[in-house]
Amino acid sequence: MRGDFTRDTRVRAGRTATRAVLLQQGRPLLDSDFNEEAGLVAARSEAIVRHVVGLHGVPRDDAGFAITAAGGSFTIGAGSLYVEGLPLHNPATLAYEAQFPPGILPALNAAIPDNQEALVHLEAVLRPAIGPDLSDPALDGVETAVREVAGWAVRVTPLASLGVARAALIEGLDRNQDVLPYLGTTGGLDAGVDTQDPDPGPCGIAPGAGYLDQLNRLYRVEIHDAGAAGAATFKWTEDASREASLRASGAGFAIDLPQARIAEWFPTGAVVELIDDDRARAGLTGPMGSITSAPGAQLAIGGVAAGQITATTRIRRWSAMPVAVPANGAWVRLSRGVRVRFATGNYAVGSAWTIPARTVLGDVLWPPYPAGDLSQVVSGQPVDFYAPLEGRRYRAPLALVRRNGNAITVTQDLRDRFPPLTDITAELVRFDDSRSGLGAANVQQAIDALAQREGDCCTWHAAPGTDLQALVDSIPPRANGTLCLATGNYELTAPLRIAGKGHVRVIGVGPGSKLWRRNGAQTLLVENCLSIELADLVVAAEAPGVPEKLGRTGGAVDVSGSGPVRVLRATLIARGRRWKQSAALRVACSTARGGGDVTIEDCDIVAGDLAGGIIVIDPDCLRIENNRIRPRNEAIALTLDRWAQDLHMAAAVGRLAVSYASAGPREPRPATRVDARLFKVVDLDLFNTPFFATTLFSDNSELRRRLLLELPTGQARDFSMRLRQLASRILVHGGTPRLGGGAYAGFQRFYNTIRTLVAPAIDSAIVVGGTHARDVTIAGNRIEGALRGIRVAVNAGVQQQRLPLGTLRIERNLIRLRVAPTDVVRFGIYVGNAERCWIVDNDIAGETADPDFADPRATQLRAQHFDALHAEGVRVVGTLGPLLHIRGNMVRSCPFPFTVTRTNGTDSRAKLWLVQGNYTDGGVTRYRLDASCKATDNI
Repeated sequence: MRGDFTRDTRVRAGRTATRAVLLQQGRPLLDSDFNEEAGLVAARSEAIVRHVVGLHGVPRDDAGFAITAAGGSFTIGAGSLYVEGLPLHNPATLAYEAQFPPGILPALNAAIPDNQEALVHLEAVLRPAIGPDLSDPALDGVETAVREVAGWAVRVTPLASLGVARAALIEGLDRNQDVLPYLGTTGGLDAGVDTQDPDPGPCGIAPGAGYLDQLNRLYRVEIHDAGAAGAATFKWTEDASREASLRASGAGFAIDLPQARIAEWFPTGAVVELIDDDRARAGLTGPMGSITSAPGAQLAIGGVAAGQITATTRIRRWSAMPVAVPANGAWVRLSRGVRVRFATGNYAVGSAWTIPARTVLGDVLWPPYPAGDLSQVVSGQPVDFYAPLEGRRYRAPLALVRRNGNAITVTQDLRDRFPPLTDITAELVRFDDSRSGLGAANVQQAIDALAQREGDCCTWHAAPGTDLQALVDSIPPRANGTLCLATGNYELTAPLRIAGKGHVRVIGVGPGSKLWRRNGAQTLLVENCLSIELADLVVAAEAPGVPEKLGRTGGAVDVSGSGPVRVLRATLIARGRRWKQSAALRVACSTARGGGDVTIEDCDIVAGDLAGGIIVIDPDCLRIENNRIRPRNEAIALTLDRWAQDLHMAAAVGRLAVSYASAGPREPRPATRVDARLFKVVDLDLFNTPFFATTLFSDNSELRRRLLLELPTGQARDFSMRLRQLASRILVHGGTPRLGGGAYAGFQRFYNTIRTLVAPAIDSAIVVGGTHARDVTIAGNRIEGALRGIRVAVNAGVQQQRLPLGTLRIERNLIRLRVAPTDVVRFGIYVGNAERCWIVDNDIAGETADPDFADPRATQLRAQHFDALHAEGVRVVGTLGPLLHIRGNMVRSCPFPFTVTRTNGTDSRAKLWLVQGNYTDGGVTRYRLDASCKATDNI
């Protein structure tokens, strides 16, 4: 790396197994000490990645540098890639030609012969960062440090010129081997000093051997033109730090340094190289010549056109123009007694060596590390040569492409993908098929092949591309069996319907088996089967556009009228466009014998914004245990747009801006829904009726004027309804709803505050309802990002009268309620009409109260007091039976932690309603309990 260094010991530290650099007291600190430590850290990091990932690979979840044909060219995909441990990132998809300005990369038609294949590969090189903002102006252009960055370019090489057969290339890449060694430097360098002055002159006396200067210097030798020894050229300098940027000067540019430094560093006649960021990123050299202009004047370089000198270029000082690398290992004298020689081999552009020269020794500090990399015989004597210390090229294959005329096609993707260590599947583990003969390339294929052999448990087999609906329709009515889904994506254009069968199992191999539908709320529809079991697969329903007209909530997995239902170790994903349009799982139990037995265990439920998690209707024996239910992440702009278009959510947000109820004696807003930190009373002097508005509102007079302008003869109800409509249109109009003939900006501050605080929210994580539920257990679940956690209530459809459910246990659940700017009643656990109920050891909190909540919205949500919006921890209501135990629960950041109320339908039997050993961190009213409750030892 070029810079004003005393010396560079980073490579030596790695070769001598140095672990760390430890500073000592009272000693001067050198740049090389700090740089050596930085080099050790970087090298260790790259080595770890190289040992784990291999020579090259792309992360599964951010697979970058995908080559995609695009007419007569190809594009380079966004994402990340690791090459020999070095992390690289492409922030956005770009075309091959768009990597650099014209002239740096060859056109594809010229690089690839017609009707031939070519290797598309990435080449990266470490380089110093170039930019005017890297040095502080107060230091007069002095750069205090050099930033090392990785520049990369995607290049194309015809297969015919690689010297490797296509089959050998593919086999080597399949094993993550280095099959491109010929592209790097295979030669080396040796350095030393003259043994005597070559020509002291007729009157001089030959001085002693050694370095002949009074200044310590850092020589740099760098390959300028690639090739073998004899054809390659190199350039050199006595001072590796002399480099400068340019500034505008008249019609051209001048060196941007103080006059005295220009005269010293870049006098007339000095040899310089013109460099720029594009060439540095591509690892290319620049044009060279001697300065012909006077110091401080407009820069002119012999042999370099004035048009090549721009504001983005820099100049780099060299001691001489490039000269040929000797082919016979002969010494080349540089200056002041220092000399170098090269080994026989190939040399790549940018390969460089640095040679410290010290006056106290009269010699150079060489070799750079103890053992040489290459030994050759020169003049009958063995000589050790050393590989380049800088200019290493990092290379990774990306794809094979073919050119046919002007068309480019991708024939094979050569990138190796790797998953996180915590999610390695059998599909990603290579399989040696030499002994088994299964025809499998990975362990998953071997498992699938074994599963399909005679005597396995699968009745029907499917692989990607199978017509699943035709396969299911071929199953006889009331037939029993197992449908096995091999690894792969099964994209559906309509729900897969399994109807009228016997005892059916749908089994995958884990996350690798994915049923998904792009446009719809339902993906798997099961109807009137004797029993159904789903296990070890992913089922996803994407409904981002116009909602399906189902007349009810649709489940990604939707089961109705069937016998026992088992859903185990599955990942269920639902995404809808409107509130309550979709859910991840919906089970409507059959009333026939055997129906109502439902088990949902160890599943990952991912619900989109406004969607539901699990819905079970009329269960007889229900177990929902050890599941994770979480919202699907998405960009804030998507959530904001969905809320604006959804009438329910638009109105809920509007209620935070303008209450629909007045603050006067008529239609009072419930006291439990008002918090002075969120709302204030606003009097518009209309019918003496004040109302509640957001504390961010401060435009009373203008609002009154516009209301009267629009409704000059309006009555109190007219104004109330217009305010209600106005509030519900705040989101869709970006904070300026129309009022009085134009856009009204009184709520712009309110809108600007909440627009960055919205987040995807699950409507209800678990809902159990219907007309009966005999035995229900909901335990050990983790619920995140839900407006409502667990709701269990049954009714008979009779107004004001609810029928009790049987035995209910809600235990050991962790529930984190979404905190967002919307006036929706939130609760952790809601129970209605339970005969026998145990609510035990649950942890309920608004997400902002959780110390592990790292969302950047948290600080602003607390500052605007949105965490004070109405929320209830545990609420038990309705017709209640004789047993109710609420014990050992923790509720935080809920204004109303515990509530127990009963309706008139509750009978006169003796009651044991126990509320004991619970904890809450505060609230408006901590315990709102029926008089029959026995409350003890609560905080």
